[in-house]
Amino acid sequence: MIVAVFIADSRQELVFQYLVSSDLPGYKSLRNRIQTMAPTLAAEPQAGKASVGRSMEVYKHVSPNGLAFWCATKPGPTTPGAKHPGVGHPAEPLVFLQTLETLLLHYFDKDQLSVAKIRNNYDRVTMLVYSMLDAGEPANVDLGRLQEMVPLRRDLAKVVNATASSLGKRLTQGDSHALFALPNVQGVSLPTEKSVPWRTAGLVFADNELYVDATETVNAVFRRSTHGARDRTRCVSAFLEGTIDFNSHLTGDPTVLVRLDLSGHKLAVPALHRCVDTQGTDFHASRLRFVPPDGKFRLMRYVVDLTPGTAPASHQHSRALANLGLVVPELQSALGANRDEFEVTLDIAPSTTVSAVDNVQVALHFPQLPSGARVKALRTTHGRFENSVDNRDALWLLDKTTSTGTRPVLRACIENSADDTTTTTTTATTLRVSYAHKGLLPSGIKVDAVDIVAGLPSTIKPFKGVKYLVKTGDFVLR
Repeated sequence: MIVAVFIADSRQELVFQYLVSSDLPGYKSLRNRIQTMAPTLAAEPQAGKASVGRSMEVYKHVSPNGLAFWCATKPGPTTPGAKHPGVGHPAEPLVFLQTLETLLLHYFDKDQLSVAKIRNNYDRVTMLVYSMLDAGEPANVDLGRLQEMVPLRRDLAKVVNATASSLGKRLTQGDSHALFALPNVQGVSLPTEKSVPWRTAGLVFADNELYVDATETVNAVFRRSTHGARDRTRCVSAFLEGTIDFNSHLTGDPTVLVRLDLSGHKLAVPALHRCVDTQGTDFHASRLRFVPPDGKFRLMRYVVDLTPGTAPASHQHSRALANLGLVVPELQSALGANRDEFEVTLDIAPSTTVSAVDNVQVALHFPQLPSGARVKALRTTHGRFENSVDNRDALWLLDKTTSTGTRPVLRACIENSADDTTTTTTTATTLRVSYAHKGLLPSGIKVDAVDIVAGLPSTIKPFKGVKYLVKTGDFVLR
């Protein structure tokens, strides 16, 4: 069972804390335990778990902007007949932390959570976490229900102000019989009977809008192998994580049909929002029919496996590379007259739909270097090169936007101290590439149509928009 939830910034300073019981250790005490018993988990900006006591485990999830979501768990009450008494599914805490981040993003209508947003809404975040858990177990993760239980500050203010104004008028008019009647608040939905549990009843919007955000995260591991005098890059593992998010503001209870072009991919078992109608033998992931919740929600999550040899025949190595996006890294070593130089190249493919790639970065990791040695950049065609204090890590930062159809190159070497005349042939052992762009999904999946087939008056013509976004997850060359 989950007994504590924490959010910390990139410097490991506490931003938010929720304890089920006051006798539980706080973040500072728990952080000291983690740094002692699991230093790697504390230092690395990645998800994981660790045991910090006889009956306590901690789980960590890291957001793209560096916020660390932590939760502490203890064995819960024993369930009769359970295979592992008092212990739930081992992935449940991590899934809860990921869900918490997604819900907060949708609740506050943000692309990224900031420290200021969480601290300025500490009470709201506390009530949301409280509402999500029941006896330490994740119970309520429906955004619509959570927004009803914990309304946004502006919605709650509307209700309070309208109620105060209505009571004041009735007291002035001497209408004691209607003193405690509910006010008619324009733009605020009062509880009425619902046709579907995930949608607020009786919604009316002046501007009817429907926005679709299709996002794919590229995860790939490349291996460098030497053939003759040249190093070659080969993909050994790759998959795409896709999401389709909606932001719906539609009057009434409309039925929406989304038609997807899957570009020949078989999505196996995608994760769907409970609003999707999966009944009937004609259901297919390319045709999704549903009554949408109001506001933001995640309609679909899917995975496309591109690993050569495990994917279907149509997704073998050449197809995998074609679906890995626009950027492929290369690393050449043992270059130069003394064979002490190395070169990093990014092959950014040309595209008719994407003009530029945004925020390209290459993080380089080196083995332990000789004392006094340092990594020195000899030539960069794009951006700038930054070295770390310990000389084990470096960062190649390209420009804010890099045009497609280009090949940025970094040439560097390991420079020894002045009194060391030996030649160092060490090169980077790991390259970690990150970038983002809009306009084209690597898989080729796209939204063909978004049709409202029922439930919306014919006089209402909603505005519809579709946006595609690509970003990297674990994109590594070893």
